[in-house]
Amino acid sequence: MGDMTMPTDQMLQDIPSNFAWFVLNTITKMRDADASGDKAQYYTFFRYAINSLAPYMTGERREAVERDFKVLEAAIAKMNNIPNLNDQSRSKNEEHLRKEFADSHTFLIFEALPKASIVKISQDAVIDFGKTEWQTLGLYIRGIAHSGMASGLARGKESEDRNNAVSTKTQV
Repeated sequence: MGDMTMPTDQMLQDIPSNFAWFVLNTITKMRDADASGDKAQYYTFFRYAINSLAPYMTGERREAVERDFKVLEAAIAKMNNIPNLNDQSRSKNEEHLRKEFADSHTFLIFEALPKASIVKISQDAVIDFGKTEWQTLGLYIRGIAHSGMASGLARGKESEDRNNAVSTKTQV
């Protein structure tokens, strides 16, 4: 008999943040694949994102997207039956159809994010320490420490601007 360990309280608390990280990371990979022109990867990450968020869509939306997936696959099957179409053209056409499908359905992913409680994470700012300047990071931290992130950031920025203006005047 294998070792059956029960999930710890910490593991259960981490599930929502791990799910949010997975979804946001998948969306980021979609963006990167789109930017690099990799249509196959773009569609693959789209599929993972839409499937992950499907439980947070209304039944009507979920049924509609499932129906659209079937229509897409039928269109690809019909295209593959076209005589005299070489494999390279077939592959390019399939990638193009999948990319267009993902583009036209991506709004469903963003529509489902708030229902999956992922909006809060993005409002709290997912910070990439490799791309964020330390001065900007300081503004985030000082802003969050005040009441409400948006107003805190605005106050922090105003305060930073005032301090910079005063220090510039004293240096001149």
